[in-house]
Amino acid sequence: PINRTDLIMEISRFLAHSKTESNKMNHQASAQTEVTSFTPETLTKLSELVDILQNELDEQWQRINQASSLGITGLITFGERVQILGENYHYPPLQNWGNLLQNQAKLFDMNALPVTLNNYPKLVKDLKGLLNQLSQ
Repeated sequence: PINRTDLIMEISRFLAHSKTESNKMNHQASAQTEVTSFTPETLTKLSELVDILQNELDEQWQRINQASSLGITGLITFGERVQILGENYHYPPLQNWGNLLQNQAKLFDMNALPVTLNNYPKLVKDLKGLLNQLSQ
C-alpha cells in the first residue's frame, strides 16, 4: 500500500510546482469586490460575461465536473480561461476563482478541487444577481 501524501511528495519532486496555502487562496477567491459605481458600459460587459459563462463555459464545466477522473491539464486550462475572462471583464471574483482552480490543480489538491469546481454555478449565480441588482 502507498500513502497518498508520500506519493504526492515523491511525484512533486519531479514536477514544477509551488507551495501555497489552500485556505488563503479559498479566502481570496470568495472575497467580494466592492464597486462603488458601474457605468452603462460596465453593465453591458457584465451582461456579455454572463452570456459567455452560460453559453460557452457552462458546458465545459459540466464535462469537467462529471468526469470520473479529473484531468489536471483540463482543469488548468479551464481555470486559465476563467481567470482571463475575469481580468478582461474586470470581475475579480471570477479571476480569483480561476486562479484558485489552477493553483489547486497544479498542487494536485484532490480534496479541494471538487469543492472549488462545485462553486462555479454559485459564482455565475452571484454575477447574475449582481447584474440584476445593478440594472434595476
